[in-house]
Amino acid sequence: MINGLKWISGICGIASLLLTGACNCCKQSVAENPAASAEATSASPSSSDLYRLVVSFYSIGSGVNREAREKFTAWIGETEKKYGKPLDVEITPWGREGEVDYCIRMSDYAAADQKKIVDSVNELLKSMEYIHVNENAPCLRKRKGR
Repeated sequence: MINGLKWISGICGIASLLLTGACNCCKQSVAENPAASAEATSASPSSSDLYRLVVSFYSIGSGVNREAREKFTAWIGETEKKYGKPLDVEITPWGREGEVDYCIRMSDYAAADQKKIVDSVNELLKSMEYIHVNENAPCLRKRKGR
């Protein structure tokens, strides 16, 4: 058993070194190539590309968490009703098992209301599995032209 653990530890150490070397190699090539550096800078999202909230429902082989998704879609309606204005929600399906991103802008909402809304989403989904909630993030799987 101990020899098996040493073997696994050794493999992990080698993988770590290889990955670190790959990262340093990439960093070095960007630093040496101004065009690559400019390209990397332009690839970072601008503030207009960021959404106040991105909620991703993902799967690990058995579909998304339906209960969580149903609660979340109900929450959207309740929140719009509570504040008397719509949330700007872009729904982007991206997988074969129901994976979907809800990319939400809240530009019509005051900063204090945005915080309350984000806090309520986090509270609603905190014990649910297979969900990522990101703030001020790009809508990664958004289709062009939307």
